[in-house]
Amino acid sequence: MQISSFNNTNTINNEVREFINSIEGKKIIDERISELSLQNAKQL
Repeated sequence: MQISSFNNTNTINNEVREFINSIEGKKIIDERISELSLQNAKQL
């Protein structure tokens, strides 16, 4: 019983972590794109 409940908790934690990482990853990428866009605008 304990082993299966531990595995279920682990799976949920991994899914939550992947969800958070995907949001954080998108945010970081969006910020980076914004920075590059500003740099390109200044060069023009």
